[in-house]
Amino acid sequence: MGSSNTSKIEKNFDSYGLLSTDPARNPVFHDWTKVWAFYCDGSEYTGSKDDPVSYKDKSLYFRGYNNVLEMFHYLDQ
Repeated sequence: MGSSNTSKIEKNFDSYGLLSTDPARNPVFHDWTKVWAFYCDGSEYTGSKDDPVSYKDKSLYFRGYNNVLEMFHYLDQ
């Protein structure tokens, strides 16, 4: 239901293609600045509801769009 409580964050980014810093694995982007934006709201960063949605006696918040705007704002400072 959109929770990140059981998610595991992989710390070894070299195992990922476009995030890898290894020029052999990622010849184009290995030396670029990269940002890992952890996904957890269940709306693929498109939600922008002010009020929660009730589902199976739970309150779900869809604010991914707002989260992504704040991430870009933070990175642009």
